Amino acid sequence: MEYLGVFAFVMVLCYMGLPGQVRQLESKVKKLNKMVSNNIKGENVMSKLINDLVGKDCIVKSDAGLELISNNEIECKILEADEDWLKIEYTEKKGDLVTMLLRIDDIERVEILKNNEA
Repeated sequence: MEYLGVFAFVMVLCYMGLPGQVRQLESKVKKLNKMVSNNIKGENVMSKLINDLVGKDCIVKSDAGLELISNNEIECKILEADEDWLKIEYTEKKGDLVTMLLRIDDIERVEILKNNEA
């Protein structure tokens, strides 16, 4: 009978720290939710900025989809843009006109060419 009392006492000691751990986990979840919501807002800002570039000639740098091009940079015209995708058009060395879709998340840098300022 004594063992049952000792076992119950040990169990109570083990579960005494749970409310503190639950509070810590709740605060971590709140921080993660804030980070996720900030990232979503950041993507929206990037999409809005790229929407302003529709119809302009730019140099786009991206690792995704541009492996065949040196330096992963391409001089192109931005045709359309939405929240996730960018539609560009560029001319190959052979003179062929190519239309390509790129994910906005994969774009590292966009440089606007000077001839757009007119």
